[in-house]
Amino acid sequence: MKIQEVKSSQQSKYQEIIEYLKQDNGYWLENDKWDLTKEFFIGKKIYNSRYINYSYICNKSLQNEMKFFILYSIKNKLLKKETILDYS
Repeated sequence: MKIQEVKSSQQSKYQEIIEYLKQDNGYWLENDKWDLTKEFFIGKKIYNSRYINYSYICNKSLQNEMKFFILYSIKNKLLKKETILDYS
């Protein structure tokens, strides 16, 4: 396998991540601070946790990969909504 093939494959996976985060009018991609009180998440404030904050991650690619992991895991019921408090 050539290096170019690996890079091309990685780029297409990253594009898939970006497309996934564009759901819901781009909310997930455009916002670096997700509000847990929104009905989609928990719908209320629990243990003083209100946000999942991605703004501290300086690397934008890594930030988007983390967002994808959480969003994909919640939408596919791989994580309980309450578990996301650990990531807040």
